[in-house]
Amino acid sequence: MKNTTFTLVALLASLSAFTVSADPEAGQNMTEAEQKTVTLTKPYPISYQGATADKIAVQYAVIELGKQAGLNYNWDESFKNTDPICREWVYPDIKNQPFRAAMKELLGPAGLTYELRENKIVLKRDAESDKNMAQAERKAVTLTKPYPISYKGATTDKIAVQYAVIELGKQAGLNYNWDESFKNTDPICREWVYPKIKNKPFRTAMKELLGPTGLTYELRENAIVLKKK
Repeated sequence: MKNTTFTLVALLASLSAFTVSADPEAGQNMTEAEQKTVTLTKPYPISYQGATADKIAVQYAVIELGKQAGLNYNWDESFKNTDPICREWVYPDIKNQPFRAAMKELLGPAGLTYELRENKIVLKRDAESDKNMAQAERKAVTLTKPYPISYKGATTDKIAVQYAVIELGKQAGLNYNWDESFKNTDPICREWVYPKIKNKPFRTAMKELLGPTGLTYELRENAIVLKKK
C-alpha cells in the first residue's frame, strides 16, 4: 500500500511538473506572435474567387493578419462562434501595428474578440460588448415620412444622413459623436436620404440607410461614429 501511494504521488508530481514547464513556453510563443507588426490596407488581398480589393470580410481580414504574425486560423470553431458577423464587410486601415492591437481595432467594433489555441486564432463573441450591442443594436427602430424636424427650416419629406442616424440612435438609446462623424464623412453626411425603415433592428436599419452612401459606423462608448467604408 505504501509503495502504491508513493508511486501515485510521484506520478502526479511528474504530471504537474510537465504542465508547468509547458505553459510558459506556449505563452511565450503567443506573446511573440501577438507582438509582431502587421498591416492591412486597401487594396486588400483577394481571398477567394469573386472577391474585390476594396472590401474584405472579417474572417479573411483575420486570416491575413494571422499569416503576417505566423498564426493559423481555426475556421470551423471561429465560424460556429461568430457567424454571421464574421462574414460582414470591413474596411481596415491598419499600418504597422502589433498583431494584438490590430485585432482589437478590427474586431472591437464588430463585438468580437479572439484567443489563441495551439498557434491558431479562434474568434468568439466579446461577452461584454455583445451584451451592450445586443441591447442597443437589436432594438427595433422606425424612420419613415413624415420625418422629424431636426433644425429650423427642415422639411418632413427628406432628411440628411446625419439627422437620420441621430434619430435612429435615439430610438436605440445611443448618442451621436457629431464632431468625429462630421470630420470622417462630410459632405456625404449632409446628403438627403428618404428612408423607409419600419420596425427593423438598429444594426439592420443602419446598413440599409448607410450602405448606398458608402458609409458605415462603429460604436464607441455608447456613441455612433460614422466613417467611410
